[in-house]
Amino acid sequence: MEIHRLGGSFGAVEVNYITLTPNETFPYIPATVPRADLNDFQTVNGSVRFMAGQEVGTFNLQILDDLVPEEDEVVYVRLTGVRLVETAQIRAGMMNKNS
Repeated sequence: MEIHRLGGSFGAVEVNYITLTPNETFPYIPATVPRADLNDFQTVNGSVRFMAGQEVGTFNLQILDDLVPEEDEVVYVRLTGVRLVETAQIRAGMMNKNS
């Protein structure tokens, strides 16, 4: 799965994530979308580290195969926190290149 870093890519950050179980609720989850059950995927949690300049990070989500025909279902992943790992600084001369 991919996590996209928005709002700049200075410095290194670490983003924590966890998959939600099928019965877990969260205010932003639409009730009408069919959700995968625990027979369909392996729950995971962990963190993705974005290095300076990196805008996309990935982690693996194991989908479990079975013989039951099903419609499309979704797995929700909740981002649980972000931590600054390494700061970055813009040099003053870099701010106004057009000056």
